[in-house]
Amino acid sequence: MTNPTPARILATTCLVIGLMTTALSAQAAGYAIEVLVFENLYPDDSETFDPDAGVPDMMGTTEYSPAALGLAGVAQSLRQSANYRVLAHKAWVQPENRSTPTTVFGSEGGGTLEGTVQVERRRYLHVSVDLLFQDAQLESVRVKEDRRMRSEELHYLDHPKIGVLTIARPL
Repeated sequence: MTNPTPARILATTCLVIGLMTTALSAQAAGYAIEVLVFENLYPDDSETFDPDAGVPDMMGTTEYSPAALGLAGVAQSLRQSANYRVLAHKAWVQPENRSTPTTVFGSEGGGTLEGTVQVERRRYLHVSVDLLFQDAQLESVRVKEDRRMRSEELHYLDHPKIGVLTIARPL
């Protein structure tokens, strides 16, 4: 029986470390994403926003699937308030390596909402929101924002007319 050479020991060690890294990365399957979009029925008139809303790019979107909604209590409070109207409350499971946006539609309380939400792992976790809301008076409001976020923290994207709450929980 021959003694293993240093090169063979190094190659075996690299192979074992590579297999362990692959197994660990397979465990980080992705995120459970939740988004709650609501309308402010009495916006602050001192804030202004661009009336030429434009249209979100809906190309390359994917279907979402319902998941356990952790913001259900917040959504219920907003529904009971005379100051807000819930437009959409969506949740989905997203693989960590997916970078295509998820389509968000809603018309829970009047008006129509459409657009995309994209959660992406770059150096940090990022959320990109591109939503267009048209109220009953046919006034359009667009929220287009990209923000760095931390997982398991609730994030609020502010606009005078609509608000967006989002959270990403690692699986």
